[in-house]
Parts: sequence; C-alpha cells; structure tokens
Amino acid sequence: MPDDPGPSAWQQLPSLGGPNPPVPPGPPDALASVPPDFGPGEAPGLGALAPDAVVMPLGQRRPRGRALLTVAAAVALVGAGTGTSLALSGGSAGGAATPAGAVSDLFTALGNSDVIGMLDSVAPGERDAIEPGLEDIFGQFKRLGILSTGADLGDVTGLSAQYKGFATSTDQLAPDVAAVTVTGGSVTGSVDPGQLPLATYFKDLLGVALNGTPHTATSPASGPLVLGTEEVGGSWYVSLGYSIAINVLKGEGQSGAPPASTALQAVGASTPQGAVQALFDDVSNFDLGGLLADFPPDEMAALDAYAPDWLPQAQSALDTAKTEVSIGFSNLNFTTQPLSDGTLVQVGPGMTFQLSAHGANVSYANGCVTEQYQGRVTHECRSQEIGSVDKIVQMLPASVQPVLERLLSAKPDEGFVTVEENGSWFVSPLRTAFQSVSAWLALFQPSDIQTFISSAPAIKADIQKYFEQLVPELSGRVPSLAALGQAS
Repeated sequence: MPDDPGPSAWQQLPSLGGPNPPVPPGPPDALASVPPDFGPGEAPGLGALAPDAVVMPLGQRRPRGRALLTVAAAVALVGAGTGTSLALSGGSAGGAATPAGAVSDLFTALGNSDVIGMLDSVAPGERDAIEPGLEDIFGQFKRLGILSTGADLGDVTGLSAQYKGFATSTDQLAPDVAAVTVTGGSVTGSVDPGQLPLATYFKDLLGVALNGTPHTATSPASGPLVLGTEEVGGSWYVSLGYSIAINVLKGEGQSGAPPASTALQAVGASTPQGAVQALFDDVSNFDLGGLLADFPPDEMAALDAYAPDWLPQAQSALDTAKTEVSIGFSNLNFTTQPLSDGTLVQVGPGMTFQLSAHGANVSYANGCVTEQYQGRVTHECRSQEIGSVDKIVQMLPASVQPVLERLLSAKPDEGFVTVEENGSWFVSPLRTAFQSVSAWLALFQPSDIQTFISSAPAIKADIQKYFEQLVPELSGRVPSLAALGQAS
C-alpha cells in the first residue's frame, strides 16, 4: 500500500536522544501523534510518524549534540604516522519507528548535506564498520591540505538537495526486513563550486573552476530506487547489505525476501590472531561457509540472512574446483596493535604461499615469486621489480624523484582489522578496507601533493617521452601486424 503521510505529515522527526517511541495502532492511513522526544540541552526534534509515513523537511539541521560526538572525544593513533582518528561510539544513534521513517531520515540528512546524519540512519552494525574509517580518511585529507581544516562531514558545504512531494511504498519482506520503494516526487540538486570544503591551496589551483556559477538541476525522484531496511533493537534503519540483495533479487524477478531458512551463523575465534588464521584456513580449504562465518554478524547481517539461498550451489562449485586447484599458506605469524574500533592483525614477513592449478605451480617466499609450467621455471624477486621501477622514476622530473623513492620504499601500516562481538573475534571487511586506505594516505606528506600537482605537466611530458622510446624498442623485438599478415 502506498505510504500516505496524511494532512499533518510535516511533523517533526524524532530527536537523536533515543529510539522513536512506538506508534499506537490505528487505521493504515492514520497519522499517530507522538510528543517530541529529546534529551537535555537538545532542541526538540522531529516527532514520530505514522506507519509508513514519509516526510522531507527542507532546510532544517538536526541537533548535533549527541552522545555519539561526546564519546568521540577519545582519540587514538592509527598506525605509525597516521595522525589522529576520531573514536566514535558503537551505540545506536536512534533509528525510526517505521521502514519508511528510516528512509525519510536518510534523505533528510542527505538534503542537509549531513554525511554523519545519513550514517545515523544506517543499520548500527554497518554504520559502526564505516563511520570511524570514513572519519579517519576525512582527517587524512584535511592533514594533507586537500580539504580545509573546517571541513565537516556533518555539514558538507557546496552541495545540497531538496525534495518535494516525496512518496514511498513499503513491502514487508520479513518481520525484521522491509523494502521501501520511491514512488513519486522530485529532487533538486545544487552544486556551488566556490563553497566546496577544499583547502586554500586547492582553491587557488582550481581558481577558474571554483569561480563558476552554482549549478542546479531538478529530476523526478521516482523510479527503480528500492532501499532495504532492517529492524534492530525495535527501531528501523536503512541497510546497505539488504538494499544490495533486494535489488539484485528484484532484478531477477523475485520478491527480494530473505529465505525462511535459518541465517548462516557467524562463528569467530577466541583471539584476533585466531580470527585471521581461520580466514587463511578457510581460503585454503575452499570453505565459503567458513569464510563467511569469520565475518562480524552485525556487519554482514544481510549476507548471512540470504546465504541459505545461494551458499549450497556456490560451495558445490568450489568443491569441484578444489579437485583441480590447491592453495596453501605456511609460516604464518601475526603481530597485533590496538585501534580505536578493534585490533589490527598484521601478517609477518615470513609467510609463504603455494598455488597449483592445471599443471602450473606458483610459490611465494622471501619476497620472490617462482613459477613452474611445462618444465619452464621463472624466478622474480621484489628487488628486481623495484629496480625496474627505479629506472622509470629516474626519467621523471627531479622534483618528484625523492618523493616517489620515499613512497616506494615505505611500507603502509595495514593489516586485517578484527572486532569482538559477544566474546568472539571476527575479521571486519569494511573496517579492513578503510584502514588500508588510511594507511596508504598516511605515507604522504602535504608537500608531496603540492609537488605532484605543480609538476604534473612535466610528469606528463616525461611519461609520453618514455613510451615514445619504448614503442620502437618493442617493435624491434615483436613482429609488426603487417609482417604477420604477409607471413600468413
């Protein structure tokens, strides 16, 4: 049934002080009036909606005085030289009383250019896996002088979106899962280049582009947009995982409902090192179910819920591949260091790797790769690769050579990020990805970025010159297409 806000739909949404109060029962199209709920020192929030009612208040900023940012005062070092990272609360940010209300919260925050507010409307397990890493990467861009020191994920200047006549319909797929589809309305997006939160250096560099006039465009909001929502702790949130799964299944003509079978149960390990060891073991054993059980259940709730539908067939295919392919890891040893939202597990340099498939064998040990196939053996070490790269570096402008040499010799402080849930440790894919990006960014200094940008024309010319020299060299070794054609 389409969501009908009713005549009084432009009420206030719930404040950030806690979950929405339950909506009293009533007719499907009735609007339940619930007193605003807000904490000490906060402005009254936007009150609760009737089931499936969607509102889009425009131009309103939500109060930011949440416990989330109070807890975020804790600061932790993330890797050597990475700078500081905001430690964010793992607690719930609130949620909504209905699936449509969760979507309303998401788009309201989007309309306010409030990335943190958008994450507040995302399922807690997914949000907790994304928010700290996103904050840390955002901080790295500020440290490097790409973003201004005043840049704020809670208020991204220069970008805005406004919604009119927004409407949705809700399809309850399971007691705790619902699909919310946009059925009408329009969205007006605006970009003001001069107001983007870039650092002064970048604004000067892009002076002409940033002096351009703001661009505004309006388009219908209705269409195939379907967002999956999940009920957690009595409140509804938008789920990235369920959104992906539901859209894939609907694209195949299915309802998108999770299977009635029991969801895959996450297992984890007793220690962070044990969680990473289990990950390597499951890869070696082609055990897809075991691999999924190594991931945090809150972060991968949707993946676990839909696993009974596709896991048996996928595991069967892997079992067949296992008869022809083998993978092995040896000499695994781990070191750990604490992070603001988990424990970083790094694999020691002594690890060896072996892969065999269809008569070919590949092994890695001590920084060298050995390949064997049909009696031929090739052996190449990292030192050889570095030597080849060094030759290219020497052809580039002198200003960038020391920067590249330092970056090529540096090792990012990355690894597997593990988290503890209910007494067990799991490897977090999202946290690991964000931590890896942050670790690589930590290798750069602000002056490096400016050096690359100021030297860009010279770098382009030197690279073009390198390939112009390379082509004749290769043509002397490889027969031309014309010659091959004549020979045939």
